[in-house]
Amino acid sequence: VEVVRSACDAPTAGVSLLEHREAGDVFRWAAVAGAYAQARDTELPRDASPCGHVIAQDAALLARSPSRDFPCLADATPPVHEALLVPFHVDGIPVGTIWAVHHDPARGFDAEHHRLLTRLGRFASVAYRLQRSVEALQAAEIHARNIIELSPQVPWTADADGRITDFNDRWLALTGLTREQALGDGWVHAPHPEDLPAMQAAWTRAVATGEAYQVEHRIRVADGTYRWMRTSAQPYRDGSGEIVRWYGATEDI
Repeated sequence: VEVVRSACDAPTAGVSLLEHREAGDVFRWAAVAGAYAQARDTELPRDASPCGHVIAQDAALLARSPSRDFPCLADATPPVHEALLVPFHVDGIPVGTIWAVHHDPARGFDAEHHRLLTRLGRFASVAYRLQRSVEALQAAEIHARNIIELSPQVPWTADADGRITDFNDRWLALTGLTREQALGDGWVHAPHPEDLPAMQAAWTRAVATGEAYQVEHRIRVADGTYRWMRTSAQPYRDGSGEIVRWYGATEDI
């Protein structure tokens, strides 16, 4: 928004996003610079805001003394003498506005300010789309992490040579091993000594042939007792068919 202030030679500028609330749609001041900077995240009803008019008309608005038509601005301090607003879009749908404000009656906006603000609206569209993509990826990551954490299985990964590269923290809590002890070939400290040779043979064969790995075995848990487990793994191959990683899971049976 500092760019908007500079481009429009305005003391105050902001970005308002159209958002849904149970009581009705609102425009939230997502970014504000200048005299109203402390009012960030202020929400104005869609139908009462000049942003609502801009979105409804899908066109820029130059409003002198806008509080006469939009009483929600009447208490603004300092008062809004003139406001210039333009919509910005995602996939052809208006999703918000960029606006600049003059508080001095001796100042105003012209056609060049309108042109610059419209151009900045295109950048805002790209930024909005990128932000939503990042939020979607973050939400998907949180979703996947929650699924993993709540699953009764203990997931793990290994490199193409069969050395453990990562695992869920529950493996450490279950076995009492430290992360340093469990990485690489450190998993061999967990199985029952009678089960370890068969597990190593099956894992060596799977890594060499690329066949799926599955074995039932006992592991020593943190309290010193042994518990029966089932461990399975599948290889992940690149575009040329080479194994680059193994994905596995261990579950209590």
